[in-house]
Amino acid sequence: MHAGPPGAGGGGPLAGERAPITTAKTASGARSALIAAPPGRLVAALSGLAVPAALMAPALLIVYRITVTPPSLELFWLVLILLALGGVGSLFAYWAMSALLLTYELNDRALIIRWGLAHQVIPLERISGVIAGAERPPPTRFSGVRWPGNAAGRAFVEGIGHVLIYATYRTPSQLLYIQTPSVSYGIAPADVHAFQEALQRRLPPPAPSDNSGPLTIRSLTRQLQTIRYAGPLKIGMLHDAVAMGVTVLALVANAALFGYVLYYYPTLPDLLPLHFNLLGEVDFIGPRGDVFRLPAIALGLFALNFTAATVLYARERLAAYIVLSTGLLVQAIFWVATTRIVY
Repeated sequence: MHAGPPGAGGGGPLAGERAPITTAKTASGARSALIAAPPGRLVAALSGLAVPAALMAPALLIVYRITVTPPSLELFWLVLILLALGGVGSLFAYWAMSALLLTYELNDRALIIRWGLAHQVIPLERISGVIAGAERPPPTRFSGVRWPGNAAGRAFVEGIGHVLIYATYRTPSQLLYIQTPSVSYGIAPADVHAFQEALQRRLPPPAPSDNSGPLTIRSLTRQLQTIRYAGPLKIGMLHDAVAMGVTVLALVANAALFGYVLYYYPTLPDLLPLHFNLLGEVDFIGPRGDVFRLPAIALGLFALNFTAATVLYARERLAAYIVLSTGLLVQAIFWVATTRIVY
């Protein structure tokens, strides 16, 4: 059974999707907000979920290999490959759910693009133009998350420039471009014409050029486009390049420490000196399996440092950097201790 395209052609939305445009009362109750969904969300989400589904078979095979492989460098690589497959599968699952739940909300103050845990908030007074996709060439030079029927990222549109596109669409004519002085956006409401008319009706009149009113931080903030995060992305430190750089270095150092132990483990004696006193004399001997406690403890300590840093970051960024750097230093200390025992 074939359903015609929603909108002016007479067809309805794809099965399993919301109506093209719905209304919801705003908190003030002044005027209803319009909530529009793009066409093809379900198809786009299923296409994205095909990737984690395809990765399930090799992941299960690797899990089996891990259970029968003794501690060795081979085991280390198997675990790394499994983590990589899990990471790729999780990313595509998140992107697919973001496509499935993609909506555009239009209220009296702003246009909000809800994609995943990041919501683009575009104040109406910042919108300088609304252009139908049929009036421009197709987007080119795309970078971001893209597969057939789904696009979330940056592209170039002739006559507009660089555009942030958040849409599930079949043809470029389904796009609607929103222009602002700083950046343009591409969306694909199911009924492009109805949404474009509703948006243009709500746009405020252009501000007079000789506006002499007081310029305040509050008024400037209200007029700027923002990204509103939800869920774990609310943690400010996750968007800090320095903090994330230190975190990646610490995790790589810890993973390498696990690999180092697994590389030498088959050649280690059954009993190992695991602790030394202040004079450098052995005061504790244990089974060789206990050597894995060192990288495990180092990982646990860094997890504590990372948790503490996320709490401190909102109050004192420098303190968060110090705590994270201490966690990286701890990895170096455990490297020294482990090499003394293993090598």
